[in-house]
Amino acid sequence: MAFTDTPKLGVDLGSVISPTDYPRLGHRVLSMINASDGRVYVFARAGADIPAETAVVAINATTGAAAASGGTYLAPDVSVPNGHYAWFSKAGA
Repeated sequence: MAFTDTPKLGVDLGSVISPTDYPRLGHRVLSMINASDGRVYVFARAGADIPAETAVVAINATTGAAAASGGTYLAPDVSVPNGHYAWFSKAGA
């Protein structure tokens, strides 16, 4: 499992955060970090149920909503229910 290289506290790249727990975390939707696996991770809210390791997740750059269709991001190793939050990855620069 990768870990953050960006100095940001409380990042758990493999977790799914419920809407009730989200306000206590301090992560903003669309926050980005670099990780030890060379990937860039973006914190986003699932706009629909997203299966684990879905390879075509699109993230809306305005709302931060993630959808399992036609994107360049990868979902975490666990499924993300609609309305929940997670870190989605893509290849780094």
